[in-house]
Amino acid sequence: MSQFDDQPPQVPTTATVTSPLNIFQYLARQWDRVHPYNAAQVVEIVGVANVDQLNDTWLDVLRTLQLGRVRIDSKRGKFGFEGPGNEAADLAVRTVPPTVNLQDFLSAELNRPFDETAAEPPFRAFVQQGVGSYFLGIVYQHWTADSVSVQMLLREWFYRLYDPTRAQRRPARVQRTGFWGMYGPRHAKWRLDENLFALARRYFRYRKVRKVDSTGLDQPAVRFKRFRTPAGLIDRLCAAAHASGVKVHDLLVAAMIEACAEHVPARLQESRRDIAVGSIIDLRPLSRPESIAEFGVYLGFTGTIVHENDLNHWPSLLKSVASQSRHYKQLGIPQTSLAWMLAARLISQYVPKEKLWRFYRKEMPLSGGLSNVNLNHTWAADYAPKLIRDYIRCSPTGPVAPLVVATSTFGEALSIGVTYRVSLISDELVDQFIESFQARLSHVASRAVAGASLINTSSVGPSIVRA
Repeated sequence: MSQFDDQPPQVPTTATVTSPLNIFQYLARQWDRVHPYNAAQVVEIVGVANVDQLNDTWLDVLRTLQLGRVRIDSKRGKFGFEGPGNEAADLAVRTVPPTVNLQDFLSAELNRPFDETAAEPPFRAFVQQGVGSYFLGIVYQHWTADSVSVQMLLREWFYRLYDPTRAQRRPARVQRTGFWGMYGPRHAKWRLDENLFALARRYFRYRKVRKVDSTGLDQPAVRFKRFRTPAGLIDRLCAAAHASGVKVHDLLVAAMIEACAEHVPARLQESRRDIAVGSIIDLRPLSRPESIAEFGVYLGFTGTIVHENDLNHWPSLLKSVASQSRHYKQLGIPQTSLAWMLAARLISQYVPKEKLWRFYRKEMPLSGGLSNVNLNHTWAADYAPKLIRDYIRCSPTGPVAPLVVATSTFGEALSIGVTYRVSLISDELVDQFIESFQARLSHVASRAVAGASLINTSSVGPSIVRA
């Protein structure tokens, strides 16, 4: 239990277990047994918090959307949410004292498990009053909801506080179809034979990727830190990406690979000197339109592998990253990551949970993960900056990566949230990581001012990769 909270709130039992567990949820629940696979989202709202009103509106959100405690039928592979009843008056929003550092609180919550045997729902709401504004947030059990779903929860909560005529007055539509029905070859237009062959090639390609240092593999506690970038950086990055024929996501991945190569402790062997990072992909735009409004989890993965020789030459590094991104899009790799997840689930279920970290370190040795979201495409942008000043996202690491970077664009600002395993990466090391990451992005942005391509150039920029 967190040092910042009282006893967890109680919710009554009335559930319908009808939604199919998809493969990501099976895998995330497996990770959850090793260490809490929690995430968080927070909005900073101008004004003074009215705790009584927050409690009333939060309870109304859960009652209306019918999102209380989660029930699971393992034999049928189904789950469902309970709808809080009148007895749920104790479902209180936690008040975090102003004297508590918000990053410390979020770090503690990322490490605090949800108790599925008790009456606790998979969402923990909290508020913290600041100077002239307050922070309203939700810590959530990630296997039950993805980022889009929690944006929905925060949206409905905010609407009831500030724009009640826009509030939804019907239950949430919880996911109704498994991944194969939504992202299988018939529906997502990819070829099974091509992608199975690509999956096999990636498996053998990972045999040349460096492994993360094994220090503290049995100590999975994480910490969260947040960093702000200079004003206007994201606009210049967009211009630089456009001038070079790449995506902003490619720039972020390439910069992250550089920073990981420099700062994430690894075991370098003669045969394993390349580096890999993973990206978390929102699959909703790649399937049927109605999935956009469904409450659930629609996430996939891609893995970017870069040869050691490309690490010291930025144009080559970016070209490799962008080429892989285009290839993934053509083959439908984000959708077909369900094949990798299925294989990982089938194999890893025979691995004792205390050895699961080693399994992933060997079979998918990622030096880091990236979750990139443009929040200007969400409801919150309609109220910024007059009512909503900021939006914070915390992503979990799971057993796959030692750190995960959550980049968020909101308004004209790009923020960087880092969740990292403290047994392997110290506070000082993560500060150095971010310094290198931002140095590369700032150099890229400076090239945009001159209108130069980032690929067809001999300019390398800051050298931050050790031999």
